Amino acid sequence: MRSVWKGLLVMLTLALAGGGAYWWFMLRPAGGDDRKAQGRPPPAVVLAPAETARITRTIETLGTARALESVVLTAKSAGRVTAIAFDQGASVRKGDILVRLEGEEIQAEIDSLDAAAAETRQTLERAEYLLSRGSGARAPVEDARRRLQAAESRIDAARRRLEDTVIRAPFDGRIGLRDISVGALVEPGREIAVLDTVSPMAVRFSIPEQQLGRVEAGARIEARTSAFPDERFAGAVQALGSRVDPALRTIEIDARLPNPDGRLRPGMLLTISLVTDTLDDAVVVPPLAVQVRGEQHFVYRVVDGKAQRAEVRIGQREPERVQIEEGIRAGDPIVVGGMQGVNDGQPVRVVEPGAPDAQAGAAQDGRG
Repeated sequence: MRSVWKGLLVMLTLALAGGGAYWWFMLRPAGGDDRKAQGRPPPAVVLAPAETARITRTIETLGTARALESVVLTAKSAGRVTAIAFDQGASVRKGDILVRLEGEEIQAEIDSLDAAAAETRQTLERAEYLLSRGSGARAPVEDARRRLQAAESRIDAARRRLEDTVIRAPFDGRIGLRDISVGALVEPGREIAVLDTVSPMAVRFSIPEQQLGRVEAGARIEARTSAFPDERFAGAVQALGSRVDPALRTIEIDARLPNPDGRLRPGMLLTISLVTDTLDDAVVVPPLAVQVRGEQHFVYRVVDGKAQRAEVRIGQREPERVQIEEGIRAGDPIVVGGMQGVNDGQPVRVVEPGAPDAQAGAAQDGRG
């Protein structure tokens, strides 16, 4: 029994000691930490003035390359393929013969109809001669004329059927891969190949409706593709869509890209930079100067030796500079190095970019 009471007494003593330590820690004066913080030197920062520059404002989006004209070539009549007159992937001109189907029977029919029509024409000429001499009746003339018209109609129909055995290019373009072979029996509507006009190339893309007021027909665009990462393809806006998509709140834009060498192909994914306007006196800072917290962007400027946080609205972004639409003015001294240890209202120590403190601060910024 005595040992139990001893155990309870020890536990009570430990509890009181722990509670006392907790309250001492929570309620102790904070002056020690403050004095320690005050003993540290202010963080070293590198400054650069906000500058003015001439920038071109753009809208970045994605688009898809499209053929300006495109058609699936098909057979109009049934028949056997007798000749293929194009190379896959080659350029063709309007009217070029691409495929021939068998047409001997139709040609023989035309020859027969031509002969019959020639005989009817001779009959008509004799009837008209006799009628003009007063020795013939009008009825044979009218009958011969009707028979000749019918024969000529049959000839025209046969010639159209013969023409349908020859598949021609309806416009200039590049022809794709063929889906038939010589000797194949095709039916009407059978796909032969795809023909696309690829110069110039059309491109379709969308922009947010709030940007609509910044864009008009003729605006310049620059397109890039992963297929040719070092190339830039310049073009212009052709037209703006007549409606805004009520679900996406975007408007579709049609543009043109010159494509004389045919490197761009329909279906390619393109990164589009749409030029909207140019500002001659835009306020810009280095990208490292802009800090982000959630949806807020801010920079630190130095006023009377202290860091002052300034929330900003950013505009055009470029690899070496960021446009500041509001929040600071040109000439303001902006912290561009050593931001890692800087807080709003904190004294700072300005150093040159090459100083050891500046290099240490830059390393911390990189890790942050």
